[in-house]
Formats: sequence, structure tokens, C-alpha cells
Amino acid sequence: MDKAAWRKVFGIAKEYGINHYRFHTCCPPEAAFAAADEMGIYLAPELPFWGTVAGEEETKRDREGRAWLFKEGFRILREFGNHPSFVIFSLGNELWGDQEVLNDILGQYKEADRRHLYVQGSNNFQFSPVILENDDLFNGVRFARERLFRGSYAMCDAPQGHIQTKMPDNCYSYDEAIRPRQKFKETEPELRQSAAQTTEEKTIGETAVEQPVAPETGEVEIQFGTGTKKVKAAKSTELIPQVPVISHEIGQYEFYPDYDEIERYTGVLQPENLRIFRERLADKGMLHMAKHFFRAAGRFAVECYKRELETAFRSRELAGFQLLDLQDFTGQGTALVGILNAFMENKGLISAEEWREFCNDRVVMLSFPTYVYETGGIFNYEVLVCNMRPMAEDGENNIRITVELSERDSGRVIAQTVHEGTLELTRLVRLGGGSLSIPAGDDPVLLRAAVTVSSCGSEQILMKNHYDLYAYPAAKKRTQAGQTPVTVTDDAKRMMECLRAGERVLFFGSSIGEIYSMEGTYCTDFWCYPMFASISESMGKPLPIGTMGLYMDREHPVFAQFPTEGFTTPQWWRIVTGARVAVLDDQPVEPLIWMIDHFSRNHKLGLVYEAKVGEGSLLVCQADLLSQDCPEVNRFYDSLLAYAESEHFTPQARIEEAWLEKVYQ
Repeated sequence: MDKAAWRKVFGIAKEYGINHYRFHTCCPPEAAFAAADEMGIYLAPELPFWGTVAGEEETKRDREGRAWLFKEGFRILREFGNHPSFVIFSLGNELWGDQEVLNDILGQYKEADRRHLYVQGSNNFQFSPVILENDDLFNGVRFARERLFRGSYAMCDAPQGHIQTKMPDNCYSYDEAIRPRQKFKETEPELRQSAAQTTEEKTIGETAVEQPVAPETGEVEIQFGTGTKKVKAAKSTELIPQVPVISHEIGQYEFYPDYDEIERYTGVLQPENLRIFRERLADKGMLHMAKHFFRAAGRFAVECYKRELETAFRSRELAGFQLLDLQDFTGQGTALVGILNAFMENKGLISAEEWREFCNDRVVMLSFPTYVYETGGIFNYEVLVCNMRPMAEDGENNIRITVELSERDSGRVIAQTVHEGTLELTRLVRLGGGSLSIPAGDDPVLLRAAVTVSSCGSEQILMKNHYDLYAYPAAKKRTQAGQTPVTVTDDAKRMMECLRAGERVLFFGSSIGEIYSMEGTYCTDFWCYPMFASISESMGKPLPIGTMGLYMDREHPVFAQFPTEGFTTPQWWRIVTGARVAVLDDQPVEPLIWMIDHFSRNHKLGLVYEAKVGEGSLLVCQADLLSQDCPEVNRFYDSLLAYAESEHFTPQARIEEAWLEKVYQ
């Protein structure tokens, strides 16, 4: 309740490029407004309401509650309205109900105090959103079931976002979802498009509306808090926004717990949840993996956040975003979604300086179609700049943009281009593009594409950013050439015959039974697996997968011909997607490539594992590499085969034939 505490919170937020706080169903105290005034933080208080605003069918209790909320809004405006940090006022979180009532409440608040921006709520009407006449902006996640402008969603709110479902790229934007081009005249070149209403459309308030599409009436079941509720859905219309659009609660990529934090809780709040999760991991015999899982899942979650945030910055039609949080949330089943821990301390996964490369009021980005290339190929890019930092009137605006391609591990520069331009105050502008040649060769290489913007006069670095890329030779899967023969098969019967003969086998386990495996997925878990699994189950919808990316020892000889990080990176997308990951809970093996399971469940999941079976030696890959033909898949296949042929392939743990015969059909 004191200003010093809020200055600390907002100071940390600014260190990570954040300039705005929305208060979920609450209004902060005077101290927060006072601190935000001094520090330049935009605040968005909200009425303390998460529910349905009844209309004609309201009960006496509804009327009394609405009357109290209505008066509370005026009290908030009267008490805190003079603070310049009070920028947005919202009627609540994820509301449903009577649109006319909501619009009338907004109108009365605006008439009483026009200094602020007003919005009907945060993510109201979810699958059937509306824009009201008195809305000054729209805060949500979609304009129709498929018109998404957030990168991740819970399974119960499917379809899911592009971070969860699409192969990683760095050119995707939400512009088409927010303002479909076919409905508007293109008045400016690409990246400078603005929308003019077509003559076929009619305008209601600030909203252009067409004839209803896929009308939905009656009750729908929605996710509400940690459960579900049934609400009446309005008829669906095709919304084209004429007010600024802000994305709601973006991110929500879950991190694995850092059990060292347990000792940090010295007050009245005790981390019983973390203790329980640690005990469960120990009971499964995997406590020694905790730090590996924390770092690998965390590094991957950071990469998901970077893609999410850069998509927002690349989307000209998006006026802003509200990250769900910078720090972990210890409730709702434990939602560890922060790059900072619950104490707002850095987890050691990314520095504040590197985070600001892609989350700030001034960001430079490279736009490109894929992270995975062929050696000898071409890296095509565009330079995009988002500069919302006020410019000095007499400042030096001439800039030099340097784009550099280098070997990531050695730092050796391979190619470089330089562009010149002028830095202006702009939501988004293209400042050049080009192509850089990737060296030819028979070996894969990890690359880094870096972009730096500096002042031509002072040489001061104004912005910088970087991206890791992966290049592989365009070769087919090799045939065996080693002295030690290896049988390669995806036939379980053939596998067993060879193992009984004492042979080495590279087995692709796509025939694994469903109850002995889990679906392979690239993206990490959304918010919190137990909470959303129970919601999906109650709604009769598919359960979330709940895994949290890959972990592997990058120095293991199985990766001798397939350089990798120790966590999920884009060259794994085709390998992991569609795989069936083996559940190895009752087996003594430890995977060579782990799929990290959610910390509430703790399955031992193997994408690749090895074992001794009788006198034979077995290397199992649960990804279907045989039916795919692309450089990274072929090279991973070659690396597995080379390992199986090598002297390093000496599995120690044993698996019984009976288990293999039961699991693989």
C-alpha cells in the first residue's frame, strides 16, 4: 500500500520494456497511481466484476449487484481520476450479458469524466465479440473463431494459436485477422495499409458490420475462472474494428519449477505446492533431472515469448498488447508463466537487456520465412522497425542498419549488409531488406542473424536483435557404410527377430500403442495443465497435451552429426510434430531425448531412448523420420544411424522382450 513498493514493481517492469499495467477485476490503491504518475506507467483499473450483466431477466440480487458496481465505478473515477497514469477504465473481465446495459454504463462514465479511454471489458463475449458504440478501444483475443490475434490459447478455447500449431517463422502477423484485406480498399503499400470502409458495409457506432456469418444463438458453455458456465451468446457478426485493438493476456507459456526457490519463502506464505511437485518428481525417480528440466523448458518458453511479442510488434493493426504477467502466478493450480519468479527476480534464463531487444518502445526485427535452411542456400530478410519513443527535435535521425550472418558458436562473420535510413516516430516501417548467402558444405551449421541500428553521427547503438538459424545439407538419408551392421525398421516383428539374433536395431516406433504413449507436440503447456485439463474434461473437449518441450545432452555422441541446443529449437518442429512419445515410467532407461512432462504428472517420456534387449542392442526413435524427406529430418536420421553403428552405442539399461511386445504392435 506504499508508493515505494509500487515504484519497485514498476521499476522492474520498465527494466523489461513494459509501460502498461491492467488490473484484473480490481482497482489499485492510491500508492500505485502516484508511483505510476512519476514513472510514466499507463494504468488500466477495472471494476471488480467477472460474470454476466443481466438485462430483462435480472433478479433482485442482479439489480443490487449492478447498482453497487455502477456506483463503484463513479467512486473510482472520483477518487483516482486526476492521476495522469489513469489511462483506461474497463468494466470487468471476460463479461457476458446485455450489450445495451454495458454500453449505457460506459456512456454514463464517459459523460461524467471524458479524460480517460473506456472499454466494455477485457475479452468480453469471447467467441462472439462485439464493439459497442461507447467503446474507445477493443480488448480481446479474436474477432471470430478463426480470426485470432494471440499466439496461444487453452485447448478448451480452440482453435489454438500460431505459436502452438505452425512451424516457426518470423513473418506472421495478425493484420489479416484484425482487418481482412478483401473487405477493404488498399490505400497504401504493404506495411502501410489502412482500411477504408466499403460501400456494402453499414456502420453501427464505431463498428463496421456485414451480414451475420455462421449465426450462433442460444446457450454456449465457456471457461470461467477455474471452471465452466453456460451463457447466452449473441448472434455472430463479422466485426471490422474502427477503434484501436489491444490483445488480451498474451503469452501464458509455462515454465518448469525452480525448486531452489523453496528456500526463498521465509514469510507466512509457504510453497507447499512446490514441495509437493518436488516430492512427486522424487517418487518417480527423476529428481536429478529437475535442474535440467527447469533450464530446458525455461529457455524454450522464453523463445515462445519472443515469437509471441514480435508477432504483436509486426502487426500494424494491433495497437498494443497486455502480457499476462512478467512473473510467476502461484495460484490456479500453479501457473508458472513468468520470465521472473514470484519475487520478481530474474530466473537466469534471459537477461533484461536481451528481453528488451524484442519488448520495448523501440524494437528492430528481421522478418524471414523460416529458421531452417539448406547449406548453400539464401537467407532472405526484411528489416522492420517499431519506434514509439518520442524523437528529440534536434536529434540525429539518420541511422545505419547492419545485418550480419555469423557462425553462432565461433562468432565468425559469414556475410554482412548495411542499409541506411531515417528513424521516425512510427508504429511500424520497413527499412530495407536483402539476401545473405549461407556457405555450402556437407556439415550442418548453427548460424546467428543479427541486426543493429546505430546513429550515423554518434555511432551509438539504438536497437539490436538476433536470431539463431539452422542449416543442413540437402542430402537424402544415407545408406549404411559402417563396419557394424544395423537393421533399420519400423516393423515391430522385424525388430524382435533381429534383437533375438543379437543384432543392433534402429527402430522407429510409430506402432506404439496409444495407452503407452503421448502425442508429440512442439509448443510448451498453456498456463496450467491441471486447471485446463479439468475444464476441457467438463466441457467434453480434447484434453491439453501438457508437455513442456525437449531436453537433451547436446554433447552426447548421438548428436555428433546433428548439432543442437539442450532444449527445443525450430529444427525439431518436423521431428516432434506427429510423433508418439513413449511413456517409460516402469522402465529403467533414461531417454537420450526427453519430452519434459508437466510437473503435476511427471511421466518419463522418451522421444529417443536406447536399451539392451537380450543380446541385442536397441535404439528407438518415436518420430516418424522414414516418411519425411527434408534436410533436418534426413540429417537427424543420419546422426541416429551413425551413432547406432559406432562404438559409443553400448546401452546399459535392460528392457524385457515382453514389454516391447506389449507396447509395440
